[in-house]
Formats: sequence, C-alpha cells, structure tokens
Amino acid sequence: MSCPGPDLLLLLREGLLDDDDGDAGAVVEHVDGCDRCQAAQAALARALEAPPLPFDPEAELPAVLERIEALEAAAAAAAPPPTVRLRCTFCHDALEVERTLYCAACLAAHHGECFAEHGRCAAPGCEGRRVVRTSEPPP
Repeated sequence: MSCPGPDLLLLLREGLLDDDDGDAGAVVEHVDGCDRCQAAQAALARALEAPPLPFDPEAELPAVLERIEALEAAAAAAAPPPTVRLRCTFCHDALEVERTLYCAACLAAHHGECFAEHGRCAAPGCEGRRVVRTSEPPP
C-alpha cells in the first residue's frame, strides 16, 4: 500500500476513519509501520497545534469584564428614555394621547376629525366603523 495523503492521516488522527471500510484497517496497519507516515502524522499534529496566546486569558478576564460593565453603565446613563410618538393613520400628523381615537377593530390611532372625514378606519384592509378611546391618560 502507498502512503495515505493528509486527508486520511487527519481522519485517522481524529478517530474518524471509518472502521466499516475494508481499507481502513490496511491504512492503520500501514501508518503504524511506516516511518514516513509517522513523520507526516507528527508534522500534521504540529501544524494543527494552536499557537500560545500572547497573554494569560485568566489574568485579563476581570479587567475586560470590568470595562464591559463600565461601558454598559455609561451607555445606559447617556441614553435618553425611549419615547413613543403616535401618528394618525389617516393624515400621519402627530396625535395627543388624551384626544386620540382608536379603531375598535384594529386599534389604529386617528384624530377624531380624520376618522369622521374618512368615515371608517384608514388602516389598509380594515373596515372598522367604531372607535374607542382611553378612559384615562397614561401615567
């Protein structure tokens, strides 16, 4: 048998060479007795070995975690609170929450005048003709 290529040597090294294959036993037997294949296996193992890190991860981890926490805290403090602005489904102008009417079918927001002018909900596909409003302003 001739020497196997690096693909078979890699499969053999990782224990993935198919034992059900009739040639697998011959490959293992050949590699075990061939100095050239032994050297190729050693070179493959060296090539696949990860280089050492230029720093100690365990020593650096606390400082990295501390910096992440500081950045997250700074971002949370600097970010303004999220705001929601309602727009009329019909005219797309701004709405005052206290004066907004909502379609009873789909809850699309409208000015009272816009809903009356259109005669029904302005949301695409909605045929709602009744409205609801909030009973009290949100906190």
